[in-house]
Amino acid sequence: MTLERDVRDNLLKARIRPKGARLLVGVSGGADSMALLTALVLLRQEYAWEIVVAHYDHALRKGSVRDRVFVEKYARRLGLRSVSGVRKGTLPSKGSIEDFARQKRYAFFLSQMRKTGADALVLAHTRDDLAETVLMRILRGTGLAGLRGMALRYDGWGYPLLRPLLTVSRERIEGFLRAQKVGHREDPTNRSMDFFRNRVRRDLIPFLEKGYATGIKDRLCDLAETSGEDHAFIRAEAARAVSRVTRRVPRGILVRGHLFSGLPSALRREMVRCVLEGVRGDLKAVTLGQVRSLEESLMGQEVRGLVLPARIGIERKGADSLLFNSADRL
Repeated sequence: MTLERDVRDNLLKARIRPKGARLLVGVSGGADSMALLTALVLLRQEYAWEIVVAHYDHALRKGSVRDRVFVEKYARRLGLRSVSGVRKGTLPSKGSIEDFARQKRYAFFLSQMRKTGADALVLAHTRDDLAETVLMRILRGTGLAGLRGMALRYDGWGYPLLRPLLTVSRERIEGFLRAQKVGHREDPTNRSMDFFRNRVRRDLIPFLEKGYATGIKDRLCDLAETSGEDHAFIRAEAARAVSRVTRRVPRGILVRGHLFSGLPSALRREMVRCVLEGVRGDLKAVTLGQVRSLEESLMGQEVRGLVLPARIGIERKGADSLLFNSADRL
């Protein structure tokens, strides 16, 4: 199967609008994003897609402006509209530069989604990226939801984010670019061992592949797929259970502990996440420890030193019920 057919099949599987969709495509100028853009252009006439190229300059190294020029030139050659952004201001003195750069990049993409009226944001994450993400999350600590890695479609930001190269290896991408005679830019920061992902990609995975687990990237991707299926099942069961043991009231969500306590622990924890998401709209920075503490509170146990997730308040109501509300309203 050709790479463009993989892209087409994955976009259809991700429920893209069949005809006439406007796609904002993130293009750094690297091999993955250049392959994605080229494949979409090969498909656009058949599906009447309108493609807008989006490039973000993190301004982390000298010469990054040449990447923007390269992308804009290729977009013009293809007859495509392009939009660009560049990071302003200083870098944070603490925390991960990788995380900071990703937040800035996604903020730019989402702003351009609004400005261009695009139907979906399309990014060039590959099967290799998926394997690396799963391994990074295992090393940092994760649960079933984290083991999913990345999905073909993500709707958590109010816009569809699509990853049609998620089943495609980097080796196939390089072969596709050679066949299409399309060049790409090399980012020297991808070789820097200062970044966690680069250490996993260039050091840890080859080490594991050679000495411990041949085909480890395939195994990690299989783990992501089965974890996604398992999580989807537990999440659906938790949502059904939440509807039986909770009641939405003007000030939040009331959870009846006596109905909650008799359920399996794995289901209870996912129910807590459902309730938190229902109250505050997301699960950002919610830890497993916080979920377990709230689970214990709902079972009537006294939890000392309970640290609540941001923007969440709880009140005990009666003998066995807790009211979850938004701390923003308190």
